[in-house]
Amino acid sequence: MRAYRLSFAAALSAALVLPGALRAQLPAQDPAAAAPSARPVRVGFGGGVVVPRQGATMRQIKSGVHGQGFVLVQLPAGLPALRFNVDMARMRLSPAAVPPVVGQPAPEETIRSMLAGVASLKVDLLRGPVRPYVTAGVGAFRLSDEAAAGAADDVRSQVDFGVEGGAGLAIRLGPIDAFAETRLQNVYTKQQGLIDQKSIRAFPITFGFIF
Repeated sequence: MRAYRLSFAAALSAALVLPGALRAQLPAQDPAAAAPSARPVRVGFGGGVVVPRQGATMRQIKSGVHGQGFVLVQLPAGLPALRFNVDMARMRLSPAAVPPVVGQPAPEETIRSMLAGVASLKVDLLRGPVRPYVTAGVGAFRLSDEAAAGAADDVRSQVDFGVEGGAGLAIRLGPIDAFAETRLQNVYTKQQGLIDQKSIRAFPITFGFIF
């Protein structure tokens, strides 16, 4: 747990330090060259770690990684951009994190996979080459829990509605943007199988690029 907290703190520190460090490496350029891209449609890719949570308590996670791709559509007249995300995550949870199935031996660990499609709004809080932003949206989340060791063949999956919101920082690097962000994903489950929480929360911490 302590090691994971240190990793989480390091990721947040990197998100704060990254923009200044990158700007220091860029050659001097005129404001027009440093301005945000005027392209109406852009694509982004990123990846990082994911921190699952249950309520306000840290879940017992062994490891978690995720990747994402998205399309960013800039609306005219200064309106917020539309962002369409596809997220994939894979987490290894300890036995205490997921209740066992009645009549089956307790697994040594559970593998949780998540595939999500989310439509959201992205709002830049400041204009310029360094832009803090916030996002908020809704989507569908496919959760799949696979019990390992104790019940290797037991796989349960379901699709549920969820919401997400987050904040990040983007910096202009010539024709592309680098970004770091964290989001809260809240999935409302149907309470069945291994997935029996009324609400499952996860915090993806992502680093990536927008083209």
